[in-house]
Amino acid sequence: MSPSAAGAAIGRPVATRRQAAFSLAMEAASWAEGASLRDRASLEDVLLTPELVPMVARHMGVGATCNSAWASHALALSLADSVRSMTQNMLPCIYVLGGHSGRGQSPHTPLGVMDVFSAPDGRWEPAAAALPTPRIDCAVVAVAGAIYVMGGRDGSVEATPLAVVQRLDTATGQWEVLPPMRVARYSFAAAAITGAVYVAGGCAGYETLSHAEAFDPELRMWRELPPMARARGRCAAAALGGALY
Repeated sequence: MSPSAAGAAIGRPVATRRQAAFSLAMEAASWAEGASLRDRASLEDVLLTPELVPMVARHMGVGATCNSAWASHALALSLADSVRSMTQNMLPCIYVLGGHSGRGQSPHTPLGVMDVFSAPDGRWEPAAAALPTPRIDCAVVAVAGAIYVMGGRDGSVEATPLAVVQRLDTATGQWEVLPPMRVARYSFAAAAITGAVYVAGGCAGYETLSHAEAFDPELRMWRELPPMARARGRCAAAALGGALY
């Protein structure tokens, strides 16, 4: 199997990836046990062949493999190990950052440390990439392999709100400073919808906010949104069906 053929399926739509995986299987069948597969015209026959399943499933991707497994009971049994292996490797990490470790009345010292919980390993470890701007009561959103940390407050008695936004590339461990929010805030709600970051509400000193805005990572710009019907701090947000709640 040639290296160029092996990479042909990556990044393509599901249907195209299935076709590429089938071609890979036919090529592999020339040397794999049971080479008579080359005379068959069904991808199902390939996916029922134990010697070829891991390779073909890997190039089909987890989505197409799961769809194929639902086609029949026989395919579900044949692909079970491959689906289990791929989904286990997709288990996410949990990032915890910011906040403070003080007790009692403020002021408290904001934290810049970041800890990461690895789901496959089942353990916590300190991250090498510390939060560039230590802060309390910030909001964090994950989008496309990156972590956005927004707003928050410093550790002063005045609880000065922050508008600073920083993004961590989890693949490289590098932080990037992004354009600040239009309104500095802490204890606010944030969520991601179709690749954009939405924030709403929160506090700015003694003021509770109804203001909302959204950040477009491609344009690297914040845009103002209609305010919420009611100002609220220490609120929460959820994204569902392309809408923000």
